[in-house]
Amino acid sequence: MKSPIRYVMISLIIGLCAGLLGCPAEPLQKPVEKEGLLYGVTRGTFRHRWWNYYERGNSFADGGFWKEAEADLRQAISLWDGDRRRERTYGMHFIDYFPRRELGVVLLRQGRIDAAISELEDSLSKEVSAKGQYYLDKARGEKIRREKSDNAPPQITLAAPLEQQRSNGKTYTVQGEVSDDTFVKEIRVNGKPVRIDLAQKQIPFSVEIPLQLGPNSVEIEAVDLAGKRSRMERTLICDRSGPIVNLDGLDPENGLYRLFGYAYDAAGIRSITVNDREILKGTAPETKIDHRISLSGQKGAVVIAEDRVGNITRAVISPNASTKFMEMKEDTLQGPLLAAVGNPFLFFRGTQYLSYRGNPLRGLPTSERRLNRLIWNYKNLGNDYALIIGINNYEHWPPLQTAANDAKGLYQILSERYGYLPGNIRLRTNEAATQAALIQDLREIAAGLGENDNLLIYFAGHGQMDDLTSDGYWIPADGKLQEPTSWITHSSIKAVLSSEKVRAKSVMIIADSCYSGSLLRGGPSSLSPQDLDYQARLMELARKKSRQIITSGGLEPVMDQGRDGHSLFAYYLLKALEENELNVIDFESLLMNHVWTPVAEIGGQRPTLGRLKTPMDENGQFVLVLDSGEEETVSKDTEEPEVADENVFEEKPQRRPERKTAIALPDSDPPAMEIRGWDAEKTVFLEQVLFEIHIEDETGIQNLTINGKKVLPRPGRNVYVNYLAPLKKGENAFVIESTDPMGNVSRREIMVHRKVPSVYDLGARMSVALFPFDQKGAKKLEIEHILHGQLINSNRFDMRERQSAKFGGDSADEKAQEDAARKIAKDLGAEFALLGTVVAKESGVQISTRVVEARDGLLLTYEDVYGEEMDEKMIQNLCQGLVVKLSDSLPIVEGKVIKVKGNEVIVNLGENHRIKKGMHSILFEEGEPLKDPDTGEILGADVMELGTARVERIAQKLSYVKLMEEPPSELRAGIKLVTK
Repeated sequence: MKSPIRYVMISLIIGLCAGLLGCPAEPLQKPVEKEGLLYGVTRGTFRHRWWNYYERGNSFADGGFWKEAEADLRQAISLWDGDRRRERTYGMHFIDYFPRRELGVVLLRQGRIDAAISELEDSLSKEVSAKGQYYLDKARGEKIRREKSDNAPPQITLAAPLEQQRSNGKTYTVQGEVSDDTFVKEIRVNGKPVRIDLAQKQIPFSVEIPLQLGPNSVEIEAVDLAGKRSRMERTLICDRSGPIVNLDGLDPENGLYRLFGYAYDAAGIRSITVNDREILKGTAPETKIDHRISLSGQKGAVVIAEDRVGNITRAVISPNASTKFMEMKEDTLQGPLLAAVGNPFLFFRGTQYLSYRGNPLRGLPTSERRLNRLIWNYKNLGNDYALIIGINNYEHWPPLQTAANDAKGLYQILSERYGYLPGNIRLRTNEAATQAALIQDLREIAAGLGENDNLLIYFAGHGQMDDLTSDGYWIPADGKLQEPTSWITHSSIKAVLSSEKVRAKSVMIIADSCYSGSLLRGGPSSLSPQDLDYQARLMELARKKSRQIITSGGLEPVMDQGRDGHSLFAYYLLKALEENELNVIDFESLLMNHVWTPVAEIGGQRPTLGRLKTPMDENGQFVLVLDSGEEETVSKDTEEPEVADENVFEEKPQRRPERKTAIALPDSDPPAMEIRGWDAEKTVFLEQVLFEIHIEDETGIQNLTINGKKVLPRPGRNVYVNYLAPLKKGENAFVIESTDPMGNVSRREIMVHRKVPSVYDLGARMSVALFPFDQKGAKKLEIEHILHGQLINSNRFDMRERQSAKFGGDSADEKAQEDAARKIAKDLGAEFALLGTVVAKESGVQISTRVVEARDGLLLTYEDVYGEEMDEKMIQNLCQGLVVKLSDSLPIVEGKVIKVKGNEVIVNLGENHRIKKGMHSILFEEGEPLKDPDTGEILGADVMELGTARVERIAQKLSYVKLMEEPPSELRAGIKLVTK
């Protein structure tokens, strides 16, 4: 601050020299004409005052007369040094006075880079201005280019997020630092610029980005003054789902209860507690739950699983109420039918290999005629159907070499040798064998089977085993890697084919894939072909219902390559079917006598067979009847053999029936879905809500989506999921869908109405009236409508209707303009007026703004921007930069009352929160929480406003605010406040 005495002395000396002595203090500079315009002029009489030299120097600079401009600016500095805004000239007249900044620009135009940098740095040390920063960056950049001193691009150091880090928030704060061997000019995070007013060698940054569910790309770009660029990208995963918890049972066991199932979360399971007792602590993404617990008089178990991000899933299960699913039969032997001829058939039970020899069927009374009659009745009572699948070509998995050929080979043999009608065989290979197509095939075929029909299902392709669920999978052609919900579970196949709705007499599944042994959970049964007595007995067993499975291996990978373009298992199976000459054969005896030994010895895999545990399995047998090509006849004169079950023979056998019309689909029931505490509509005061979802299905839950986004990473049967959903103001629609493996869908639609507490609503922000900017310079730019739109979009200010009235006059009338604007703002109900100046010249445009309190004219903040090219894009960018600066300078922050002293209140917000004198705030108290009437869940609370206050004094960590109304009786320490 210059002293008044010094100011008077300097003015007096200049006046005496120029007026009385008649000698100018510097060489006389006359105006210069250029392209019809006059430069080196002032608006009034040139009286050799410092502001006259400053004005004339700027006029010379506008015309590009750099030497003349330099002389005048240096003279101004010699008379009055120090750059500052609103410098008083005389009376109540003020100007923005930046002689060193303008001198720095003039020197830069002359190519005197070092001198320009020195002047610009000096100017910014006294008063920050956007124009000074702009040209200092430009001068430094030119110096770097001349000296070729930029040797490397900027270096980006990212502190957060780490690669593949997870967050469950609506937003995430990206933090880091950019450094450079010269100066960092620009940093962008996901395209959003970081505010950098002046290039620096090292710039820390902190940018909040919105998060979408799933992977979010975080991209940081940095540019230095020489134009060198660096880029870094990381993936941040938004995870708002709690762990998947699947509980299959809570069974009594030796005075305790056995809780079993699994928990899974890609982020890692932090802990699992049961009835407030921690049973697991760790970081693994998946874990089996198999614990013995004591209920201690409690009705059930409350299981809480927490992932490493903090998402929590709550599950409740009661004893004897757990979901029961289809299982395999216990190990059983089928009496005299478990026989072998030649090489013994070996199977594995526990840790002991068992083998059976002998022929207990020898000697049964029968005749060839009786066998023919049994075969004829069998073939005429029902139809044979087959679903044959072979996949070589996968979208995401490695290709196989033999699977499609295996399927085609089986199709050919069944149709040519065993009487299967081509129309009754559905063949799916390669791209046609998608998950949706296979499930649809299974549903349609199974639903259309009659009580005397038979179904053979053959699958050759990739298989997979899930260590967590102990379930196996068939991988369809479109199955994705590491995404079990895109596969087909063995348990769902078994559950459907075990259903009483599938009325077929016999069903056989043959699986030639890795880990296909998980289809079995019991001991094998086996049959051995023998004489006609045996075949007749086999046909009698074929009249009984059966549900059987044959797999090419146990719980181990199996060979793709084998012989003659087939897998090892398929080669010997097809060879046995092709060479068979017996009228009646079953797959189990084929496996025992022709397949098991070579496959086990050559390939090291152990084919396995077994039955499904279901009332639909009556220990019957799935048989194949050799097609002789002729229709068998039975003479009525021939004596009938003695038969234990006469009712299965008919005097006049039926003609072969047509395919039955489906009565009911197998597994037509959708999953049972419960969303705890949620009805079709609900109103909350929360920023996010938690959906506690429980889904249960006999065949399993294949998928769970919320608004089309997948939530369930793997199938389950009795699944609990917690999902945290962010809310926007107003209506939030959620569609929750659960699908079982057969495509049955449960769907819930929920509408959540989010109310924003009044103190956080836009109407509670500082109300501002925008006035027309004072235009200076040769060009006129109408920027108010652009700025007004961007201020509205920022949601920072409660913008009142934009004013279009022109005040007129020049900067000497600034006070009058401001007073008029304040009066209009008060009439509009606005608390603040936003005024500004636009200086548009050939060399560039500068936009300056100031926010003034309407009540008493207090200046809250002053912000400006500068740019050289005056196109539409640059104007948009400059207005955007102004909005960023204004929002940053007048932040929305929340604090608490520390002490009340009458009308004065001390709060815990200070300079460290960027609080400004004159800012307004709202004092409030949270109201009674809103509770769900059914569950008692807290749905948030509205607030009760206690009054408004104005910041009067500011310290480093606290402020003194004065109430703008009478203090309410509720006002006390601990009450909250938020800036408007």
